[in-house]
Amino acid sequence: MNSVVSRINTEGCTVYRWEYPNSRAIRNVANALIGIWLISVLVGLMNSISIFLFRTETRPPLFFAVGWSVLSLIGIVFTVAAIYYVGRRSRPETLTFTSSSFSYDPGNCSPIVYALHLNFFEMASPVVLLYSIIRNKRLIELSKDTMKGFVLDQMGQRQRLHFDNGSDRIEIGRFLSEPDREWLYSEVREWGKT
Repeated sequence: MNSVVSRINTEGCTVYRWEYPNSRAIRNVANALIGIWLISVLVGLMNSISIFLFRTETRPPLFFAVGWSVLSLIGIVFTVAAIYYVGRRSRPETLTFTSSSFSYDPGNCSPIVYALHLNFFEMASPVVLLYSIIRNKRLIELSKDTMKGFVLDQMGQRQRLHFDNGSDRIEIGRFLSEPDREWLYSEVREWGKT
């Protein structure tokens, strides 16, 4: 099978791992645009600082200069955060199975790549999109006894592979192709039967 999912068997455990979609060109273009934005914010900040330093008769009111400086500093903080989130390298998704438990590491990917692979309805809420990008994705570990099983189902036009962790529904392999997801499902279902 020509799959993007790799299976690694080690002593006592089986690890499945796959990379997020990667688009270095898109990340570089996004970082270039953010860099241009950063330069414009820095020019605005230097302009407002020059208002304090050089006294002229035509200078704007002091509250304007202070307000512009504060907004520029806030813009710089958000721009640096955007460069970090857009430019960071992705970490692969992994499932690790032992005879009595499993762990799931959701990995991470660049938000611009993440957003490009969503369908229209998933992008309808910018708040949900932003939360899904910047939330702290944590490692999930469950024992075989507490695991309710993996489910492969259809949600509209899209196939989903997921499991429940308490009240949270955790989706696995969101960006995998359907054949890869089906193969992964058959593999993890076998673990549940043993």
